Amino acid sequence: MTRDDQDVPRKQLRLGRVSERGGVNAVRTLLEAHGHVVDEVDGRNDYGRDLIADITDRSEITGAVIGLQIKGDRRYIADDVWKLPVSAKDRRYWAESSIPIVGILWNPDNGEMRWTNLTEHARYESTAITWQPTWLYGNNDEPYNPGFAFFPEHQALDGSTLPRMIGLMQGFIRQTSSLSFLNLFDSDSERCFSGVVACWAAGHTDHRALLLLRHALLSLSGDALREAIIILGMATGGSNHWAEEIKGQVRPALRWSAHEIYHLVSRTSRLCSALGLLAQDPNLPVNIPAAIDLAIANGDLNGAFRIWILYRHLPVDQVETADIALARYPKLSCHPGVQRELHEPDEFDDPWPGLVSFKTEPYCEECGSVIRPLP
Repeated sequence: MTRDDQDVPRKQLRLGRVSERGGVNAVRTLLEAHGHVVDEVDGRNDYGRDLIADITDRSEITGAVIGLQIKGDRRYIADDVWKLPVSAKDRRYWAESSIPIVGILWNPDNGEMRWTNLTEHARYESTAITWQPTWLYGNNDEPYNPGFAFFPEHQALDGSTLPRMIGLMQGFIRQTSSLSFLNLFDSDSERCFSGVVACWAAGHTDHRALLLLRHALLSLSGDALREAIIILGMATGGSNHWAEEIKGQVRPALRWSAHEIYHLVSRTSRLCSALGLLAQDPNLPVNIPAAIDLAIANGDLNGAFRIWILYRHLPVDQVETADIALARYPKLSCHPGVQRELHEPDEFDDPWPGLVSFKTEPYCEECGSVIRPLP
C-alpha cells in the first residue's frame, strides 16, 4: 500500500448488511438455544430463505422442517404496524415451497422480533378468500392484503413465545401436507379434527377434498363431525367464500342413506347445521322413516325423536307423515319432547335451537346455517 492509498476511502459495508446479519444471527441463536437444528442458506443461493430449521421435540428430530426469511430493515418496522411488502413472485415462491416459510422481522434498535407464516399468507391469496384467516393464529389487527404480510404484536418472537410459534407451524405442516387428509380416519380426536381442517383448506380450490370429507362422515364423531357438517354446509350453501364451480361439483354428492341420516342427526350437537346439509337431498323425506327404524332398532329413543323432529321441520310439509310415525312407534309418543312439540310447536327450542325459524326464514340465527329449499 502506498502513502497515497492511505488517503483513499475504505470500502463500505453493503447497505443493510449489518441488519441482515444481526437478524439472522439473532434468530439462529434463539432456535439453537431451544435445541432446534439450524442450517444457514448460502448467500449465493438465497432466493427466499435465510435459514432452514429441523424442529426437535425433547432432543428428538421430528422430521418437520421450516424455512425462515429474515429482514432487519427499519423501513418495515413502525410503532403501530410491522409489515413486509410482498410481490407476486414472492407469493408464488412461498405458496409453492415444499416447506412452509416463516417470515421474521428483527428490529436492529432493540432486538425485538415478530413472525408470520408467509406460506399461509400466499396460499390464502390463491384461494381468493377476501377475509383475514383467524382459525390458526387468532384475530389479527390488519385485514388480509396480498401486497403486504403483516406481523401483529401478538406474534412477538422471543424465548417465551418460540414454543407457541413452533407448535403452530407443526400444526400447519400436518394440516397442509400431502398425508394430512389421512388424519380423517385417525383414532386420535385431535388428529382427526386436523384432517377435517385440511379438507377445509384444500377444498377452496379442489372439490375432491370436500368429496373426501363427505364420504368420511360416518367415521367422524364429536368436534370433527360437527366441524365437517358446518364446512360442507358452507361449501355448498350460501357462503360467498366458495366458488360456484366448487359448490356445483359437491352438491350432487349430498345424497343420504338412512344410516347416514341417523348418524348425522344422533351424533352432533349442531342439529340445525345438520338440517341445512341433509335438506339438500331431494330424496330426504323418503329415507327419513328408515332412519327412524334404525334408531328404534338400536334402542335409541332420543335419536328417533331427533329424526322425527327433523321430519316435522323440513322446508316442505311433512307434518302429517311425521305424525304417522307416532302411530307406528308407540314408544316414541312417550318421549317428553314429542308432547311438547305437538302442543307448543312455536315454542320448541330444545334440542334444536333456532329450528322454528326455518318455517319462515331459511336462516338459523344461532349458528348462521343457510337452509336451501328442497329441489
